[in-house]
Amino acid sequence: MERILDRYERSSSVDGPKAPDLQSPGSWNVELGKLKTRLEVLQKNHRNLSNSSYRIVQQ
Repeated sequence: MERILDRYERSSSVDGPKAPDLQSPGSWNVELGKLKTRLEVLQKNHRNLSNSSYRIVQQ
């Protein structure tokens, strides 16, 4: 899992947009929404991977 996250961070930072201007209050709301979405995706992926590993162990 750690390797996957490292690869994701490297690939997203290479061609990713510039860091947002966090001085304006509106940008905090936008960044919060992005981070919540990313967290939900990561949690869903983690649950799916954990469940598939659990099924393999039980067989």
